[in-house]
Amino acid sequence: MTGAELKRRLTAEMAAYLESYVEPAPGTTIGIPWSKDKIATEIDQMKVCLVEPFAAEYKNNDEPGQEPTRRSCWVVATDDTYGLVFDLIADEYVLVSRSSSSASNWASFGIRGDAVSTFLAR
Repeated sequence: MTGAELKRRLTAEMAAYLESYVEPAPGTTIGIPWSKDKIATEIDQMKVCLVEPFAAEYKNNDEPGQEPTRRSCWVVATDDTYGLVFDLIADEYVLVSRSSSSASNWASFGIRGDAVSTFLAR
């Protein structure tokens, strides 16, 4: 997959997520479910964080009891603390954190899945 293909896929996923979002029924979640307006606001914030996809690596810390491994990815969004990457092997998005501005310091901490839900978990 190229960066351009991933960008098109991500844009389509973001639009489809908001279109299909249905607020959970009361009592079916822990905490207060987000309204569709709140989701729209968060997706707008996500759009601000999008970057032209670029190749990088992150430290995969998601396997309990195993040594972390370096994984290839596409970086698709960043803010001051977090990044959203697309793991090429797992074929899924991963939320990563970083302690400095260097992409080589990014590490996962167990949040994976679709682009929007994963990004909004930050």
